[in-house]
Amino acid sequence: MGMRFALVGIDAGKLTRRLSRARHQDVSIARGMWGGYVVGMFTERLSLKKPGLFITGTDTGIGKTVASCAMAASLHQRGHRVGVSKPIASGCRHDREGLVNEDAEALAHFARSPHPLDVINPVRYAMPVAPAVAAEHDDRPIDVQAIARSLQRLDHDSDVLIVEGVGGALVPLDATHTVIDLARWVGYPVVIVARAVLGTLNHTAMTAAVLRHAGLTIAGIVINGYDADVAKHEDASVSTNRRWIQAMTQLPILATLPRGEPDTTAPERGQIAPPILEAAHMIDWFTIAGPSITH
Repeated sequence: MGMRFALVGIDAGKLTRRLSRARHQDVSIARGMWGGYVVGMFTERLSLKKPGLFITGTDTGIGKTVASCAMAASLHQRGHRVGVSKPIASGCRHDREGLVNEDAEALAHFARSPHPLDVINPVRYAMPVAPAVAAEHDDRPIDVQAIARSLQRLDHDSDVLIVEGVGGALVPLDATHTVIDLARWVGYPVVIVARAVLGTLNHTAMTAAVLRHAGLTIAGIVINGYDADVAKHEDASVSTNRRWIQAMTQLPILATLPRGEPDTTAPERGQIAPPILEAAHMIDWFTIAGPSITH
């Protein structure tokens, strides 16, 4: 077990002591991604009644927020009350009213959300690193109860929820938990956002594999940043990646979103190029959204 936990920097002796204390205190123990037992972060029971989707990506900076915002805008356009959530965010800016995350602002804008940003994004860190690192730096662990309260309020006020993760599926939330544990706790079908360019086959297949290993339902894949000119002149893989991703993962490609230039696509400024919004609107995301199923 010590060798397995070395993958995420866990000291076997410290882990054994933590487990001993957890059992003594009757804290629930969850099955860990690497096959060992870890102290459960997400022990707060979450009961969401409305359907939703959990959005993750094959990496950070691949367009999760663009895709999430486009989905939210489409759902709003179809007449649904859309609850949007970015439960955990790092790299937040200091504003007069506290820490503010650009992704949360963008989600609120495109969903036409009536909720304040601290409901949409209850856990915020300034340091632009993985949440586990930021939490350690600030000596402030992730407040799971705050996330639960926010999600339950959004669930009460909405017809459908879009929950955007942070970074990729294995981004650490603390020494023993990753975004996968957050997705499992929320319980919604997962949408994987993937790049259109060279390297995406490996990253997308690995993401699908670890999600399946964790027992999560995967709704499908959104390919972001497709550019026909790039496919023709710069990166031949762009023209074949969609077909190969589908074959390798045996998952549906839900949407292919075109590339957005920086001057036309900046969700944090309320801008997403119309072709991206139009491509997302071709899909009825409400029919893809599913119930929250706790694992």
